[in-house]
Amino acid sequence: MPNANNIRHANTHGPIDLSDLVNSNRAKRVRALLPKLRCYCFNHCPREGEQEGVCEVENGGRCFTAVEETFNTDTGLLEPEYGYGCLSPGDSTFLQCKGDLVDHYIPTSIACCDHENLCNQRLRPTYKVRTNWISL
Repeated sequence: MPNANNIRHANTHGPIDLSDLVNSNRAKRVRALLPKLRCYCFNHCPREGEQEGVCEVENGGRCFTAVEETFNTDTGLLEPEYGYGCLSPGDSTFLQCKGDLVDHYIPTSIACCDHENLCNQRLRPTYKVRTNWISL
């Protein structure tokens, strides 16, 4: 019976020890072989994605749409301001994508996806509007 930690993959010449995938050098090499996820970016673009409005992230990363309530000086109203971009793979990405579960002093929310290229263009996170303001 095959050991779950020693699985043969069709594209390798030998068994893969799944514990090796935890090793960052090995994980980077494996991710480099996989196609990158393309995300729409605006207000949160890396320098190389600023012109095109697209950023790429390695497998395990996620696309995001974030929203924050901002004061529009032209209208004098509080309005949502959206930002879009890429989050690199790792634990911090998982935690950032759960940021909508916590109340913020400035109403903020985030939604993440990784199921297809440019998936974040259709995300519309909402934030909880503050009803009780505390002056500092």
